[in-house]
Parts: sequence; structure tokens; C-alpha cells
Amino acid sequence: MNGAKRALIALVEKLWDKYAVSSRELEAERSQTLGELNEFLVKLGYVS
Repeated sequence: MNGAKRALIALVEKLWDKYAVSSRELEAERSQTLGELNEFLVKLGYVS
């Protein structure tokens, strides 16, 4: 049972390392995406 717990913990840590994203990275990507969206909306005439 102890080995199974360690294996499960190792699996969760591996997934955490693979998929963890910092809030700063998310915010930077969000800002970039909002900027691109705003450019498209201006070109389409929805935003002046």
C-alpha cells in the first residue's frame, strides 16, 4: 500500500509539473489575446 501511495504522489507531481502555469503567464497571455482581439474589432469597425 505504501508503494502505491508513493506511485500516486509521483504521478500527481509529474502532472502538476507538466500542466502548472503561473498566474503571471496566464495574465500575459490574456493581455496579448485581448490586444489582438481589440485590433480585429477596430479593423471590423466594431470599436473606434
